[in-house]
Amino acid sequence: LRRFDPARPVIVESESKKLGQRWLPEALITTLRERGRCVRIEMPDAARLELLLQDYAHLREDVEHFCGLLVALTELRGKAQVAQWQAQARAGEVAGVFAELMHKHYDPGYLQSLGQHFRGLATAQVLELADGGEASLDAAAQALIRQG
Repeated sequence: LRRFDPARPVIVESESKKLGQRWLPEALITTLRERGRCVRIEMPDAARLELLLQDYAHLREDVEHFCGLLVALTELRGKAQVAQWQAQARAGEVAGVFAELMHKHYDPGYLQSLGQHFRGLATAQVLELADGGEASLDAAAQALIRQG
């Protein structure tokens, strides 16, 4: 953090206060959330799903481990829903489970958290990516840099 140039913008992803085993300073979190410029990055569901399948390929390869992880969602999503996801995963439909998790679990929770923490979310610029490929990410990064 000390090496940042205060005259240059810093782009950060909306994540928790904890990165690995480190906690971000509360003053930094407050400044980001209250005075930072929000940009909402959107991508078609098919492209998001493809990224998830790549990033979490190990869960496709070890379905029983994945099913074990799903148990942690029982309190939030209910036994019947978790059992359905486990059955789908065991039937080889991991992609379908990922898609449902994205819509029924991850997105609603993430949007609620963002709405509670970022004042500028309601007026955030929307940056649309066609996919998660290198060319799309580079173009988005360049667009953000040009805007300062």
